[in-house]
Amino acid sequence: MEVPYAAPMEVPSSDWPPLSDTQGKRIVGAMQRLGRSAVRRDIMTTKADLGRLMGPGGADYRALEAATPCSLFVMSKVAPPGGSDVSRLVVVVGNEPDASAAVAKILEVLSTPQPSAKRMRV
Repeated sequence: MEVPYAAPMEVPSSDWPPLSDTQGKRIVGAMQRLGRSAVRRDIMTTKADLGRLMGPGGADYRALEAATPCSLFVMSKVAPPGGSDVSRLVVVVGNEPDASAAVAKILEVLSTPQPSAKRMRV
């Protein structure tokens, strides 16, 4: 069954994943480390689009993580509540200006059309 494409977008932050989940604990820990200045931004995308964010062997994700003082969390295994089976969530935790800049960069990466596959020469 073909699922219609939905462009990546920032969505209201939620309390998902729960604290019983390892990622949920890490998100709360990142927010506690920043204290009162911490903000959380959630980006809904599709499972298929996460490859563009991650890059070959996770190289693009690591570069993005190194370029921002924010903590980035990719929920790649399970769809968030209210999403379709192919929906996935990227969570950004940081101070307001940094988090906004990270969200803009992530949306830019996810919204950029993928280049067509190169043809193999025979």
